Amino acid sequence: GIDSRILIVGLPSIAENLKADPEQAIWLTQAYVLASTAFLLIIGRISDITGRVKIYNIGFIIFTIGSLLTGLARSPIQAIFARGFQGIGGSMMFANSIAIIVDSWPQHELGLGLGVNQIAFRAGAMIGLVVSGVIISLLDWRFLFYINVPIGIFGTLWAHFRLKEVGKIERKASIDWVGFILFTVGIASFLLALTFITYGLSDLLISIIFSIISVISLAIFVFNERRINSPILDLKLLKIKTFLGGTISLLFNVIS
Repeated sequence: GIDSRILIVGLPSIAENLKADPEQAIWLTQAYVLASTAFLLIIGRISDITGRVKIYNIGFIIFTIGSLLTGLARSPIQAIFARGFQGIGGSMMFANSIAIIVDSWPQHELGLGLGVNQIAFRAGAMIGLVVSGVIISLLDWRFLFYINVPIGIFGTLWAHFRLKEVGKIERKASIDWVGFILFTVGIASFLLALTFITYGLSDLLISIIFSIISVISLAIFVFNERRINSPILDLKLLKIKTFLGGTISLLFNVIS
């Protein structure tokens, strides 16, 4: 939660110190978003097959290493790749945290378990904005990422010793790699289109090309998911009104 907001206040300072141009500065945030989004579905599926706690623990390690590498970066490109690596770890935790709670909490107390999780995340997001300003005022920008390292080490060790695999593991289930590739290409192209369109008419053609690639990839993705037996995203979920309504609400919240 802290990490989701801590970069907002500090981004201008990071860009200035790394001598990043505006496009590179955008990708300091977008690299994390792209990696955590693109890998979310496939990691969720792999977790069903190999075990959620195992993937969650690995995610904690990757997230911590990614934070350290970002703090150590000496160029915008290094920071962008490190942020992408950190995003993969973030998606491994995000894809499994709710699932682990659902697996381990009694059904009649599940609302409490999910509520505690969300309150902690939202509190962290608010604290992150304050912590970011304090760090930029008193310390070097690199501590925006170094702050994750001790938290990550503690979380990794705690998860390793305390979390137990209690969920059902589907060891023989198949993985929809075609769906993963189509989804990744669609999302990546969409973000690239948005990036290029912000730089005026000179990059408008490139933006249009990426937009077309995105639409075609996501359209084929939907067709693929409706056709196969074990889709990476079960589109039947959208027939559940509360699920659909919550998803649309969350979309507008993130856009705003």
